[in-house]
Amino acid sequence: MKHYFDWAATALPDESVLQVCSSTALEFPGNPSSSHRPGMEAAKRLEQLRSLCSGYIGCEPPQLVFTSGGSESNGIVISSLVWRKGRGSVILPGIEHPSLREYRAWLQELGFTVVTIDAPWGLIRTADLAAALRDDTVAVCFNAVHNVSGAVQPVHELTAAVRKHEARTGRTVHIHVDAVQALGKIPFRVCDYDIDSASFSAHKLSGPRGTGALYVRRPIEPTSRGGEQEQGLRPGTENLPGIAGFHEALSRCVPDVADRRSRAEGLKRLLLEKLSGSREIELLQDPDRMDDYSPYIVLISAAPVPSEVLLRVLSDRGFFLSAGSACSSQTAKKREHVLTSMGFSSTIASGALRISFGGTTTEAEVLALARELAEQTAMLRSMLKPS
Repeated sequence: MKHYFDWAATALPDESVLQVCSSTALEFPGNPSSSHRPGMEAAKRLEQLRSLCSGYIGCEPPQLVFTSGGSESNGIVISSLVWRKGRGSVILPGIEHPSLREYRAWLQELGFTVVTIDAPWGLIRTADLAAALRDDTVAVCFNAVHNVSGAVQPVHELTAAVRKHEARTGRTVHIHVDAVQALGKIPFRVCDYDIDSASFSAHKLSGPRGTGALYVRRPIEPTSRGGEQEQGLRPGTENLPGIAGFHEALSRCVPDVADRRSRAEGLKRLLLEKLSGSREIELLQDPDRMDDYSPYIVLISAAPVPSEVLLRVLSDRGFFLSAGSACSSQTAKKREHVLTSMGFSSTIASGALRISFGGTTTEAEVLALARELAEQTAMLRSMLKPS
């Protein structure tokens, strides 16, 4: 791997985490649901890991459900809405991750009204959310840290607006937060927020893919049947090696989150400083509110150069970044919809690139990327000019 700048899609694996996964698989071979000794040992270890992980996430162990990742966790919460006795409205900002956004049509078919709000520069405005709340609102969903723009949402203010509305109407509103890009990167503990559920993913922290968690403050209705594992919310044999790897990743990222964040801030400042002189590259983060963005993510546009073309050229030269969420990168129209919901033109959106940093990113790599971006964008733009 040469110069990897797509950590927001998936973090490069940590060898020590993989070793923990392997040793756990060998040491605890039993099914945690089995009644024999290997099964009981695996079940005991599972609950130990649940307790340890919940400590890092900031909840009680029974409130933590292990899943396959953030997308499944989001889906469990949204799907649980169908068991409500009455229909109502659900607020899904137009910038949300596909694992939330793609439920819009399904919810509408089931009789829910889906309310969409825009987020200029990727930042959800509390006033816009408050205005979107209705007497029949049953759920509000949003990212703590936006996966494309890196915008850190004002979770306290947003939840306060919902709870104020809830008190006025006397109707319960479920607040779900996708915290996949927040955990281990910025200070984030669910006990610090008045939220009902939150989703997490191990592979964003150099943990194993296919492992994640869902925090639920109070029990919600299961949508899957077939087993009693994980409170019935996620039936199936638990991935004990993956969960052990998740804990190992948490133990490495959460305690020193401030130091890691400071290092990422330095890398971001360096990149923006080097790109500031390029007329071909536009920053798609509000320059007056840079403190409101994750230091791990930089969103730019090289328009009118199509992002797919520039990504291919950069990849050939050993620089790996993305055009947005990995879950929607195969569909340019869906990806561009997220950018237009932030207030950008379709032309700007078509040239958008997401750069994301991780634990092994170096200053030398950042400098090399800045040079390549400037040179290759200038070259491609010259090719687009009519002769």
